[in-house]
Amino acid sequence: MSDVQAYGFTPDQSIRVEVVPASDAIAGYLQVSPGEAIAVRRRIRTLDGEPNHISDSYYAMAMTQQVPELLDPADVPQGVIALMASRGLVQDRYVDHLRSRPPTPEEAQMLEIGSGVAALVQTRIGYAGDQVVRVTEQLWPGDRIELVYELPA
Repeated sequence: MSDVQAYGFTPDQSIRVEVVPASDAIAGYLQVSPGEAIAVRRRIRTLDGEPNHISDSYYAMAMTQQVPELLDPADVPQGVIALMASRGLVQDRYVDHLRSRPPTPEEAQMLEIGSGVAALVQTRIGYAGDQVVRVTEQLWPGDRIELVYELPA
């Protein structure tokens, strides 16, 4: 059972997969050249049928050769992190970047964000040793999200 199910919500998502040119920022994280082709799994996640957040996970094309399922828009029942681990790519740490910004008009429409409401962008870089294996950017409506972290001292 997921965290959201424990709180009584029914989660769902729509997934589409694209090959896109890497932006400067994503290229820097993935350690590829800007403009180089990368794969992205784009998800709009919902709770009880209402849009909750946008989650885009980016992968270098070399990663899709090791894990070809990344290019399939079907859900990965065990989760991408477990799938990658089954191929020897065990994510052992993450680095999160958090920032807020106004949503784009498209993002505001997709997530039903009202005028004047900021969005929280969480960029999570996943590492297997020194190798970046995935970059996930999640966009959350600022009026509906609270992220809680518990970290060892």
